[in-house]
Amino acid sequence: MTSALAVAALFISLVALAVAWWNGNSARRSADAAEGAQQAADRSADAAKDSAEAARQVASAELERDHESYRPDLSQAKFAYPRSRPKPPFEYTFVPSRRYRLRAYAGKAGEPMRDLTDGNFRAITSGVSVSIAAAEAGAEAHPDFLLLQFWPPAPAAGEEVWMCPCGRPTEPSEQPHWDMRVEVPRKRGKVVVF
Repeated sequence: MTSALAVAALFISLVALAVAWWNGNSARRSADAAEGAQQAADRSADAAKDSAEAARQVASAELERDHESYRPDLSQAKFAYPRSRPKPPFEYTFVPSRRYRLRAYAGKAGEPMRDLTDGNFRAITSGVSVSIAAAEAGAEAHPDFLLLQFWPPAPAAGEEVWMCPCGRPTEPSEQPHWDMRVEVPRKRGKVVVF
């Protein structure tokens, strides 16, 4: 009977050893699977970060494109020089495609900028010609460039209301929404004389 008990004990020990070995292998496989899952999760998180960065860059490019689409188009602007005094030395004329608020300055190398809008914001209307006199009538100073600063329009009853979605300043108390420097030609070339 003792030998039967010894054989039974040996058998139980062998079964316990097999179960322990099987459990150890299962635990190792589980640990390997957990490590693989963690690596996959890390790769997924990195891919999500990369995707978010790419989406941010696309959104930024879209906002910049939208911002540029709202920029005043000065491609058809003209300089006009008078035939006689006491008219200003010249006028810069353009027709905006939408409403804006404008401040204009004349600049000459080594001299302070001259405010051509007398410290005020000029509301300009879509489709209406805008003329900016370079200096006071009779003045001899010929600026090297004009600095035009634009903001989206202030809300007005019955007027087109739009807002640039780019997030840049939109109020005149802040930096200009669009800064545009226009070089003033020295020669009269193809200009309108009035």
